[in-house]
Amino acid sequence: MKRKTRKRLPNCEQETIIGKTREEKEWRIYSCDETFKTRLARVLKKMGRKWKEIDEYGVECTLPPGCIRINPPRELSEEEREVRSERMKTMRQVQEGASSLEK
Repeated sequence: MKRKTRKRLPNCEQETIIGKTREEKEWRIYSCDETFKTRLARVLKKMGRKWKEIDEYGVECTLPPGCIRINPPRELSEEEREVRSERMKTMRQVQEGASSLEK
């Protein structure tokens, strides 16, 4: 089966629009951004949903409110950063030890 090829926009023209009015229960999403569409496809597949192709570039779908979160950037203190760094080093050492045992 031959795969349908779609036209691709230049990166500077690829966009994603997420919107919702107060009366709507779900978020409306339009995207012609190839990277975002890949991520969106995974979420939709897990939820048993599909998108609708709008034009030769973009797709549109809806998602429930729990799927969209807006959070401020996380600010870590130097101490928290060091603790997380040490935790990651330990995890990597454990993983390296496990992978060397498998060989």
